Amino acid sequence: MKKWFILLSLVMVMTMVFSACSQASPTSSPSQAQAPAANTTVPATTAKPPGSTTASVQGAKILKFAYSMQKTGPTGQAFEWWGQQVAIRTNGRYTVDSYPGQTLFKSAEAFNSIKAGVADVSSSALGADSKALPITSVLLLPSANFPNTKAGLAAATAIDKELLAKYPSMSDEYKSFKRYAWCVGGSYLVMLKKAKVGVPSDLSGLKIGCEAVYFDILKSVGAVPVAIVPPDMYPAIDKGVVDGVIIGFEQLYSLKLDEVLNYYLEYYFAPNIQTLIWNQESWNSLPPDVQKTLDDLALELELTVQANSLAINLQSKDRIIKAGGKVIAAPTPDQTAAWDKVSAIPDAAWLDKMKSMGVTEAPAILQLVKQKTSEAWSNNK
Repeated sequence: MKKWFILLSLVMVMTMVFSACSQASPTSSPSQAQAPAANTTVPATTAKPPGSTTASVQGAKILKFAYSMQKTGPTGQAFEWWGQQVAIRTNGRYTVDSYPGQTLFKSAEAFNSIKAGVADVSSSALGADSKALPITSVLLLPSANFPNTKAGLAAATAIDKELLAKYPSMSDEYKSFKRYAWCVGGSYLVMLKKAKVGVPSDLSGLKIGCEAVYFDILKSVGAVPVAIVPPDMYPAIDKGVVDGVIIGFEQLYSLKLDEVLNYYLEYYFAPNIQTLIWNQESWNSLPPDVQKTLDDLALELELTVQANSLAINLQSKDRIIKAGGKVIAAPTPDQTAAWDKVSAIPDAAWLDKMKSMGVTEAPAILQLVKQKTSEAWSNNK
């Protein structure tokens, strides 16, 4: 009886094993795999700094993207959105590892780092890299002050493309790179801690933190320019190293500079510009359909940066007003005329530099910029 019981048990076990094997799920083919969700967290195949949000997926090719802005700011948010869209629109074939806030290399090192292949694509703050783009830096001149409006920022974006198409000397500055996108953010203005400002001479004797392009303006009115990068502005203002800064509302908001600043004059200089450059070898390695997808996405990125910057302008001013005891002043026509006069001072130095470099197109380039800013202000009325 025991023998029959053992034999019956063996038959039942074997039946269960064969049944389980026949019901096993088939292996999915690559064509059945779904595109990765942009926000899905999966193990990365390369080291990423804290705060990098765009995930890498198995089998995807990874693009390294470095930028100098804080990821929480409007431009940084637009850049992070772009990284997510790359994964979505290439159906997971490419994903982006982002390195915000100069975590991969400093902004001033962007061009050399891209040449060396440290990253595939990088933002280049025009203010920090004006030496690498001396002709393009015409759009960094304070007098290139397009209105800080949707139409104004659109005009500041369009002039770049027109200049590149019309003047070979400007397009030649990008011959070693893929010039990917031209991201125009909010314009710069004067912000002070203790003193109100109406006309340029009100800055006399004050120490102002700013980019080098504003040095001649400040010296001409008796102010003391101090070279300082945005992340260092808060402690410099708080400790009295500087009395104020020339910066945009975008940086003010993300760095909380309004906590130590009290007076703002809404005379706007040139906008903040981030040009995105792509390693040429990396770009050439992309399939044509991916290049087309990314070029289309670049146009959307430019519009997203503009929209985000204008939104943060409103949020910044709202936060300043709600804090109380602070003044945001609009210049009178006479004050505007006085600022227009001093804002043109760096123009001569730029033309002299272009002459020494043999850039014969420089006067025409500057004239076109002046024409476009004038038209933008006329349309803004």
